[in-house]
Amino acid sequence: MRPLWYVIAFVVLSALDAITTWVGADRGLAEANPLIAARLSLPALFFGGYAVFTLLGVLLLVVVFRLSRFISPLRYFPPIFVLLKALPVFSNIILLLGT
Repeated sequence: MRPLWYVIAFVVLSALDAITTWVGADRGLAEANPLIAARLSLPALFFGGYAVFTLLGVLLLVVVFRLSRFISPLRYFPPIFVLLKALPVFSNIILLLGT
């Protein structure tokens, strides 16, 4: 997969994670992560925090893609990183479908 697709997938999954977390909290589900739960009271802080963490994730992917030219095992990092980002999205969707 090309590097741009990993970045796009990560950004889309981050947006879905933020939206499903927000909707779940709005429906009365408790947020297990105390750092995220503290930001739920202010939408700007909540979505701003997600935007910052998404930007950091994208920067990490860019650095890893550049370093993987010299350190070949790093080529395994992007797919694992994106798959790990998908886990909370699927978890949130399962919880939302149950409410």
